[in-house]
Amino acid sequence: MSYKKRRESIREELYSQIAFYKRGTKNQQKLANKMEEFANQIQCFQCLDTRESWYFREYAHRVDGQGDYYVMTCAICSTDNWIKNSLTNEIKGTLGIRLFNKENYSGAERFKALEDYVHEYYPELIVAEPTFNYVYKDVIKRKKKTTKINVEVGNIMNKCKDAFLSYCGDPTSLYSLLNSIKLSIENFDENNNQEKYMCQETKDKTFIFVTLWNQSKQEKKSILGLCEYDQYNLDIKLFYQVLIATNDSAYRQCQDIINKIGINDMEEVRNMFLSIPSSHDTVAA
Repeated sequence: MSYKKRRESIREELYSQIAFYKRGTKNQQKLANKMEEFANQIQCFQCLDTRESWYFREYAHRVDGQGDYYVMTCAICSTDNWIKNSLTNEIKGTLGIRLFNKENYSGAERFKALEDYVHEYYPELIVAEPTFNYVYKDVIKRKKKTTKINVEVGNIMNKCKDAFLSYCGDPTSLYSLLNSIKLSIENFDENNNQEKYMCQETKDKTFIFVTLWNQSKQEKKSILGLCEYDQYNLDIKLFYQVLIATNDSAYRQCQDIINKIGINDMEEVRNMFLSIPSSHDTVAA
């Protein structure tokens, strides 16, 4: 029968879910490592080595009041025999791992069962996920051809100052962030297409996060081949969000981003920026 066929896809899907967690938050990474330890020891992925499963009792037998389900031995690694009747299909085996329908072949569901098992026996791995309150978010854009680069950069910086000042306890604390933005805008080398990430804590647990895309170019121009001048094709997009860390996990994450920027670990910074909640969680100040 088909349910007695060993399916490698269950194992593959479970490990795929573990790999996804390894690319997630630090909490998910810790869980993934512990889950992988268990998964590497599993012989039968159909039952996760519980050696049991469940199935529906025939309708004619349900009238005895002993339930709509029965527990049986695993059809893959055991003898496929009846064990007992059950009033529910939410059943755990002797290892504390929940049992599966004998015709269930979902690796994702086994991943969830293994995650629940690890949570129960290793509660120290359960750390609160970072939570934030959004205060504001916006985009500053500038696309223009100009020869007066200092004027245009000044205009952009004035917009940044106006946008950030209301969220800053001490205006002088903005100097480092604004200077980093200014230097990134004035950069016209070939690496302009890369995102630049900047972050600063402005007051207690309030952070400004900045992502800057600078695709500006500098060209040499001349008038009748006699008088040369520089033309700047500005193409700036600056996305910023101001948020408040509402628990310790969120505050540590923000501090980690600042530290990673300090040591120029841009790949890690990018991953951490992406792990911050999306803008649909925005709340009013």
